[in-house]
Formats: sequence, structure tokens, C-alpha cells
Amino acid sequence: MTAKEMLEELGFSLYVDDELCKIYKIKHDENGHNDDPFNWNYVCFNKDNKTYDVDTMIDGIDIKLHKAIHQQLKEFGWLKMNKFDINKNKLEIGDVVVLSDCFEARTRDFEFWEVYADGTTSLVYIKGLTSGKTDSFDCKCLKKVDKKYKELVDRATPKKVFKLKKSQYGYTHQCPSCEQLVGTIVYNVNVRTISEIEYDSYCCSCGQALDWSDEE
Repeated sequence: MTAKEMLEELGFSLYVDDELCKIYKIKHDENGHNDDPFNWNYVCFNKDNKTYDVDTMIDGIDIKLHKAIHQQLKEFGWLKMNKFDINKNKLEIGDVVVLSDCFEARTRDFEFWEVYADGTTSLVYIKGLTSGKTDSFDCKCLKKVDKKYKELVDRATPKKVFKLKKSQYGYTHQCPSCEQLVGTIVYNVNVRTISEIEYDSYCCSCGQALDWSDEE
């Protein structure tokens, strides 16, 4: 069902729908006159600032009205989690940020964070790129940085090497980022055979930090 159908089922009717707002009204006094604006209660969606207001005369918001309002917000596209614009601080899911202008920025170890969700009002959910810890801050405490830093952090964060199903030229593993063969082959010069493969800390091709913990 559409929001309009859900609200009409609850007794509301569409009153105004223009570029500024969309208003539904419902009569709260069956004995009053239809042309008396004080005889109606309203649910108003303000399109310019993406907010909505519910008339205080409406006796609470039950689950059906809540679902109808939520449906209208979805139809407007206001509930999409891929982008938000709060306090003139434009952020997108996936942006890399650092803590700034807050107490935590001075007391915590420095780390790059990635925005993974927005919350209510100005709350933003972030995840540490190196620690993997999650947290939430007011977006005024966050400063967006160039995504090239995320690439640097990704390269510096060890990733598990991929084990080949069949060795290639004596190599048994490859880089998880660029698929370059990794490891340093150590030959036994006496019998001209491979004696072992040393675990490289970084890929010689792309610089990706390597995690060999599963192979030890």
C-alpha cells in the first residue's frame, strides 16, 4: 500500500501537495463544520527541510499511523542510507573521516574511520579502519579526508594471503589484493631444490601488507 492509501484507511485525506509540503488532514470533531480549520488535525511533511510534524491534537501516534508516516518518508526517499547532509557537513557512506574538534580527538589514539551508517539527527556511525571498532559521534566531531588515505590504510592493514590449489613456479600463495605470487623461495644450492618459502611481510608488486597466520 502507498502512504496515501494507508493514511486514507486511517481517515486522513490529502489536503495540500505542492513543492514545499504535503499535508494530510483528519476531522477530530464530527459535529464541527468542515470549513473550520480548527476542526481538523494534520500530519505535515515539510519537503524543504525533510521533516514532518504531527498535530498535537492527535491523541498519540499508534503503530498504524507510524507505519503510514514511515511509508511516506520512504516514498520521498528521505530514509535512504547512502547519503546524508547534516549540519552542512556532507558525508556519504564509505567516506573516510578523522575525529576533530572534540575531546576524544585529543585523548584517543589517532585512527582513520569509515562512515557506515547515519543515525538520528546529527549522529553518525563510524568504523575504525585498523582497529575494526565501531563508534558513533556527532558529525561536527568528524572531518572528511581524501579517500587516498583509506587506500594507504588498506595497504598497511595485513590481509590473509590466498593459498593456491596448485603451486606455480614453486610459489604456493598469492597477494589478496593484486594476485601477485608472494613469498621468497629459498633454494638448497646443493641439490638445487626448494628448501622453503619465506613469508614476505609485504607484496613486492602492490605493497599490500600480508597476513600469513593461517599458514604458520
